[in-house]
Amino acid sequence: AMQDSELPVRVQGALALTEMITAHESVKNAVQPQVEKVILDLLKLSDETDLDLLNNSMENMVEVFQAELLPVAVALASRLCDSYIRLARESVNQEEQATPDAADYGISEDEDKTYAAMGVAKTIGTIVAVVDSSPELLAQVQAVVIPIIVFTLENRLIGTMSPVSHIRSEFFTVFRSI
Repeated sequence: AMQDSELPVRVQGALALTEMITAHESVKNAVQPQVEKVILDLLKLSDETDLDLLNNSMENMVEVFQAELLPVAVALASRLCDSYIRLARESVNQEEQATPDAADYGISEDEDKTYAAMGVAKTIGTIVAVVDSSPELLAQVQAVVIPIIVFTLENRLIGTMSPVSHIRSEFFTVFRSI
């Protein structure tokens, strides 16, 4: 389903796969050898749709397949940081272009981008927690993640501060213990 030509089918397939992995050991075992491809497909789909639900799926996959993802943790963190920066920039740009007297009913597009960026930041935080036992990997992930922390602070992205602050705290805690 994740290779289907129709976007809604791919999204539902990704969500279903995540649920099945957590509920059925046999599905988890079947996905395990190709987890890197599945994660990259999820990331691509997430970039295509900016749906926060897919960020939750990705975060669950990272938690379930921690050991399998260690070899690609830096590359995955880098891709997630790229997604975060893209979403955050779009949110900042939309916020700057918004008219103050426009009627605001429900969640605006810039809020959608902010929520999606928060989900990506949360997944990055999960990766940081996964690699914290390996000082070399953690240093590499830190080098990739520092720019999003700086970007968030410079642009005063209040909505994404909590997950990004968690990442920053995780780094400081780990490096104090080294």
